[in-house]
Amino acid sequence: SADSSISCASCHIQKYSFSDPRRFSEGVKGRKGKRNSMQLVNLVADRRFFWDGRAASLEEQVLMPISDFHEMDLPLEEALLRLQRHPIYPKLFERAYGSTTITREKLADALAQFVKSIISYSSADDYLRAWEDRRLDWKDVPPFARKMLPLYQKSFGILNCGPCHAMALASGQNSFDDIGLDRDPPDPGYFLVTGKEQDKGKFKIPVLRNIAVTAPYMHDGRFNTLREVLEHYRSGMHRRPNISPQYLDAQGKIITTTLTDAQIQILIDSMQLNLDEKVLTAPQYSDPF
Repeated sequence: SADSSISCASCHIQKYSFSDPRRFSEGVKGRKGKRNSMQLVNLVADRRFFWDGRAASLEEQVLMPISDFHEMDLPLEEALLRLQRHPIYPKLFERAYGSTTITREKLADALAQFVKSIISYSSADDYLRAWEDRRLDWKDVPPFARKMLPLYQKSFGILNCGPCHAMALASGQNSFDDIGLDRDPPDPGYFLVTGKEQDKGKFKIPVLRNIAVTAPYMHDGRFNTLREVLEHYRSGMHRRPNISPQYLDAQGKIITTTLTDAQIQILIDSMQLNLDEKVLTAPQYSDPF
């Protein structure tokens, strides 16, 4: 950053699945943005990045926060000069790229490759799905996942979140949705990228991987708990022109879920199934210094 006070890890914290527990992430000099930092796990298959999808590749995305006024506020040219003068990085770039010269393209590639390497595949849900699909013998399912089998079975059929929220190894999430958060969205979201009226109020659909530790929720961090998120779908949605059709009945009225309090609690508990402790503690993703 411009004043060397923050890094990528300041807003993408490993134990929170590389997300930010603050509602609005802070840049240099305490400058606050208007959105919550998204997690960085399983992005290798994604094709759109940021809540509003303004980056079409990770190589494009990783450089944007460096020069952004509300984030690191450091001109990219200065960032490259600092790296070039650093006692360690030129040697590392030589090992990776065959030259000590650090360029914009090499920096983008290095950062993007690191993010692409952050893969989560060791949650209870991963093991139990593999066992259920007969890709894994029960004896090979680790004890922590075996203990969650009753919850895994109990959560089926309550609410199908899968069509929108990918839970698999690679998210591949390139979809944007309007879930009726506001009658008149103060943040236009995907509209800023496309300029299309039908995209106003739409935001990238996040994955459910490690969702239990990525609070607060939504693009603006308005919900502090998963219960608040589920209550939104039960009674808090606003009817808007751009709201996704799946939330409307044949008469065009909002479909409110009929979840009981007990079912909501089961769903909240079931989010632990997608939690991968390994990726939250893996030393290869932590501070190397």
